[in-house]
Amino acid sequence: MEVATRFMRLRLRTLAVAIPAVAACHGSTGLADNIGDPIGLIVVAQTVPGSTGIYAIRPDGTDRTNLIFSQEPGLRERVAEASPDGLTIAFERQLTDPGRGFVHRLYRMDRDGSNVVELRRLQDGRNPAWSPDGSKIAFESDHHGSLDVWVMNADGSAAFNISNLPGVEAAPDWFPTGTRMAFTTDRDGQTEIYSMNADGTNARNLTRSPANDAYARVSPDGSQIAFHSTRNGNLEIYVMRADGSGQKNLTRNAAEDTHPDWSPDGDWIVFSSDRSGTREIYAVSVDGLRLTQITTSTFFSDHPRWGDCPLTVSCAGSPGGPGGGGVAN
Repeated sequence: MEVATRFMRLRLRTLAVAIPAVAACHGSTGLADNIGDPIGLIVVAQTVPGSTGIYAIRPDGTDRTNLIFSQEPGLRERVAEASPDGLTIAFERQLTDPGRGFVHRLYRMDRDGSNVVELRRLQDGRNPAWSPDGSKIAFESDHHGSLDVWVMNADGSAAFNISNLPGVEAAPDWFPTGTRMAFTTDRDGQTEIYSMNADGTNARNLTRSPANDAYARVSPDGSQIAFHSTRNGNLEIYVMRADGSGQKNLTRNAAEDTHPDWSPDGDWIVFSSDRSGTREIYAVSVDGLRLTQITTSTFFSDHPRWGDCPLTVSCAGSPGGPGGGGVAN
C-alpha cells in the first residue's frame, strides 16, 4: 500500500505541479521554428477558465481546435489519443462520484468531437493507448482493487486484465508489432519501466533505477522508449533503447518535464513542462540538442499525444494506418 501511495503521489505531482519560471534548456528556439515541415497532429488536454477540454493542435502550434470541453463542476477531460487511422479519439474523463470522490471513465468520439460514447463502465479507466492495428485499446484500471493493465476491443467489449498482480501496473503503450507493451510498475518495490508480452507474460524490468521512472512511450519503430523520471531530483524526460540500455536525460532542466510522446517520424519527443511558469507543451529532439515550445498560452496543457493524421485526412492505408508502423501506439 505504501508503494502504491507513493506512485499516486508521483502521478498527482505530474498533473498539478507549478514552480517559478526557469530559463529554457540547451538549444531552445522560438515557437516551433525548428521542427521543419510539421507532421501529424498533437492531441492535448487543456484547462481554460471555466472549463476543461481536449484540443488538437498542429506540431507548429497553429490551428488549435477544440474537440470537446466541459463546464460541469467536477468533470474534467484528461488523456486523449487518436486511433492509428485518425478517425476516432479515445479519451479519459474524470467525474465526481458521490460515494468515491473522483472516478475516471474511458470514452471514444469521432475526430471532430461528435458521437461521444462511453467505452466500458469499469471501476476506473485511465491512460488509453490504441494498438497499432486500431482493433484494441490498452488502459489502466483498479477494477480489481489495485491498478492493473487491461486490454479491450476498440468498441469497449471483451475487457480483460492482463497484469493482475498486487501493487501498481499502469500507463501501458504498445510496441509497433502489437505483441509487446511497455508499462509502469512498482512490483519490485520501486516505480520502474517494464515491458511484457501483450498477454501479460514475460515481463522484464528495463530501467532498474532507485528513482521513480514512469509513463513509458514506445518510438514508432519500436527501438526506443521515452519516459519521465525523478532520478535527477526532479521530473525529466529520458530516452533509452527498447532493452533498457543507453538511458539518457534529454531535458536537463530544473522544471518539471512530464508525459512524453513521439513524433511520427521518431525525430522528436513532445512533452509537458512548467518551465514558463504555466504548464505548456514542448518538443525536444531525440538527441536532446534542440528544444521547441509548441503552445504559448495561460492555459494548463498536459498529456500530449502525437499522431500522424490531421483532422481532415484519414490515415487508413498509409504507413501510419492499420498494418503500418508510423505511429507510436
